[in-house]
Parts: sequence; C-alpha cells; structure tokens
Amino acid sequence: MDKETKLGHLLMTRAVDKTGNVISIKDADNGLKCDCNCIVCDKPVLARQGSIAWSFAHVSTQACSWSGETELHLIAKEVIKKDRRIKFRHLTLNGQSHYIDVEFSEVEEEVFDGLYRPDLVCTSVDGERFLVEICVSHQCEKEKVSFYRKQRENLIEIVLPTRLPEGVEYLDEEIVRALIDQATVHCLSINPLSIFAEELAALNQKHISEQGSQLRYLRECGRELEAKRDTLSQSVNKLSRCYSDWEKHKVKVENKVKKYENNLRRNIESQKEVRAYLQQTHQLQHQIKELKSQCSAVKNQFNNAKVALDQEISKYRKQQMEAVKHQVSTTEFSLNSQLSLLKSEIETLRTLELVLREDDSVTKVDTAIQIIKLHYEDKFDELERDWMVVRRLKNDSLMPTTIAENRRTLPPLTSENVDSLVSSVRTYKDMKG
Repeated sequence: MDKETKLGHLLMTRAVDKTGNVISIKDADNGLKCDCNCIVCDKPVLARQGSIAWSFAHVSTQACSWSGETELHLIAKEVIKKDRRIKFRHLTLNGQSHYIDVEFSEVEEEVFDGLYRPDLVCTSVDGERFLVEICVSHQCEKEKVSFYRKQRENLIEIVLPTRLPEGVEYLDEEIVRALIDQATVHCLSINPLSIFAEELAALNQKHISEQGSQLRYLRECGRELEAKRDTLSQSVNKLSRCYSDWEKHKVKVENKVKKYENNLRRNIESQKEVRAYLQQTHQLQHQIKELKSQCSAVKNQFNNAKVALDQEISKYRKQQMEAVKHQVSTTEFSLNSQLSLLKSEIETLRTLELVLREDDSVTKVDTAIQIIKLHYEDKFDELERDWMVVRRLKNDSLMPTTIAENRRTLPPLTSENVDSLVSSVRTYKDMKG
C-alpha cells in the first residue's frame, strides 16, 4: 500500500459495560445511556451514533493511554474466538513451506494459570491445549516463553501488522481478519508429546532420514579419511627423515665444492701464464671500451657530415637547374633566330628559281635548284641537331613546324607561285642584290 493509516488515528469501537464485558459500539445504547467505561482508564464514555462513523468517546478530558493498538488487540481476540482456528506457515528442515490449519473446539480469554495470563487459551478438536499470545507492539517475554517450554505447553504468538489501508477510521472484524491472515505466526513452545508435535515431526521425517543417511555416509568417509591421514602421516615422517639426511649430505657436498673451488683458484692464480692472460684480457677489455667510445664519436661526425653534404647537394642542384634553364632559353632563342633566317633564305631561293625559269635558263636553273636543295637539306639537318640538343635540355619543349619531317625537302614550284613572284622580282641580279 502506498498510503497507510496510523493506529493512533483510529476511533474507539469497544468499551466495558456495567457487567464488565467488552461490547461493540453497535451493541450499545446511544449517548450516556450506554453506561460504559473505557477499557484502559475505566472512566465513563458515551456512545456517538450519529450520521458519521459510530464510536465511543471519553466524557471527561482527562488524559488516557488508550490507542489503536488496544483496539486491534481486542478485536483480534474476538475474531479468533469467533472463527475458532489459526492458520500459519511452517518451514521444514529442508526449507519447504507447509501451511498448518489448527481448529479449536473451545476458546477462553484471559485465563490465569497461576503465574501468567495468556491472551487466549484454546482447546483443539483433538483435545490438545494451545496458548495464544497476540502481539501488536510488544512481543512475548523470554521468561514467559521459557516457563511454558518447561511446562511443555503449545505456545503460539501472532504478530499483527500495524499498517492499515488508507482512509480507515475504525476497525471491524473483516479488516482485523485480513490482518490476521497477513500476520506472522511463531510456535514459541511445542509439547513434544502432542499430536501437533507429531504432525510437525512427520513433515520433517523424510528430511531427517535423508540427513541420517548422509551423516552415516559422512562418518564412513571420515573413517576412510582418517586411515588415509595416518598413512600420509607415516609417509610424511619418512620423507622428513629423508629430507633431513639429504640436507646434511647437501651441506657436506657444498663444503667440498667450495674447498675444491678455492684450491683451484689458488692454483690458477699461481701460474705465470694465467696471470699474464688475465692482465692481457683486462687490457683488451679497456681498449674495447676506448674503441667503442671512438666509434661513437666517429659516428656522430659522420652523421653531421652527411647532413651538411645533403644540404650542399641540394643547393648545387638548385644552382644547376637555374643554369640549365637559362642555357635552354638562350639556345631556344638562337634556334628561333636561325629558323627565321633559314625561312628568309628559302623564300629567296624559291624566288630565284622562278626567275631563272622565266629567263629560259633551264640548265642553270636546275643546277641552282639542286644546289639550293642540298643547301636546304644541310641547313635542315643542322637545325634538327640543334633541336635534339634543346630537347635533351628541356623535355617539355614543342617541336617547331619548320623542322617537321615533311619539311625535309623543298616543295615543287607551281604556276601560282611563279605568277606571284614574277610581279615582284624581275631579274636574277636584282634578286641577288
């Protein structure tokens, strides 16, 4: 329940009438006619039976220790007297739960037995006596439990919950009966000769027999383990003696080894060759250390020199690249100039060929043409060689169209070429001039 009602806020529904019996508000007369007293302080109370919840109230304003716990305790005894049974959960030795329902043929309240006054004294249908203690806030005293155990009484304690549903103003039998079903029930004392004890023992009989078998098996295992332990103890004692003898023998052998080692060392050190060898070994080790230090220094110098050399090489490469670029540009300019001159010479020779043809000097013209062609091819080869030099110096240069392979020989003259040249060139002498 998320929200709960406290016992201290409950209304009083039980009081003592003039005959000394506890009665309910439903059985009393209204107002002061009820002629009832408080159960706790024994002061007069009046019955309020109006439109709201019915309840008893003190007539005087004197303080009273009555509380909802008293109300719950009284009504719980009424419910048990009316139902004449108690149901509770019993756990066996193996942890299994069994619900036990005890029915009563007779229930008496507040019967004094000479030393204590139990809340209820009940007699079961089998004729066995049960003492019932109802606990709201104070559990049964240890002395009382010890007394009833010595008397071999069946003592049952019912621990009621104090949490009520929200909105409860007063208690009735239904609410208290539900609380009893939720209560924790303890068997504080059991009569070992009673039928109730036999029923509880029957629930544990199977588990007890299984435990007995397990105990017998464990006892046998224990005897076997004891026999093995004795055997192991004898073996351990024997091994301990052997270990002690071995330790003594070990000490003797170690002493002999040390003595032999000392004698051998003295014999070795007494020989001249051995001493000389040891001195030489010491010197060589010293020289090795010096060489290692020198190698380390040389290695550092080499690394420094390598760094400096890499820097010089990078600088030299930059300078060479700049010089090559300048030379390539200069050579390219020179080639372009030569190409221009060659073009002008070619045009002059073509014009000369046309003039010669016009003067009917065929033989001389053919001879001149052959000379011109040879001269042209020589110049073309010279330009091609210069271009190869430029190509090696500058790979990304484009080949000029004037030195393409289809330009290696002069193209033949046509009438169109002749007509265009005749109008501008008249004589060979003029052309030569």
